Amino acid sequence: MAKRSKLSKPVFDEFVFWVTRPSVYYNFSLQHDRRIGDPFEERQSLRVLVECIYPDRCKGRVADAAIMPDPDMSEGSKFRIRPPEEPPKAIGSIIVGKDRFEISVFLPPDACWGLAAAMANGTITSMSAGSHWPRPGHGYINSISFHGPEFDPVAYVG
Repeated sequence: MAKRSKLSKPVFDEFVFWVTRPSVYYNFSLQHDRRIGDPFEERQSLRVLVECIYPDRCKGRVADAAIMPDPDMSEGSKFRIRPPEEPPKAIGSIIVGKDRFEISVFLPPDACWGLAAAMANGTITSMSAGSHWPRPGHGYINSISFHGPEFDPVAYVG
């Protein structure tokens, strides 16, 4: 009889980043997927390079962070109310590999574009994210915070 492997408990972690070089991406085109009834396709996102301050295993690494608006998170969206048996798993993901360091986060559209404006004028300078790691190298982001110049991320991590 084969031994059952022990399931490891998920690891919870916090990341702290400096925010640099925000840029906005927008694309509007005709819909090419025939399975989708809408004749148009719209894609938009906020892209940011972030330098990791904490944890030490990622300190100094630069990640590409994609912050995308999700209309289903908008106030009054019919998809906003979800049954208790289907809780959301995450608001994004983080991938940490030897040659890859990426973050993807979904936010309500108003918050996403407010953050884009704040980053562009320098009033957002750092970001922190709480994640849970069901397996090494890929984590689910459960929370994300953006901070202005009054927040000292170096003092925060100690």
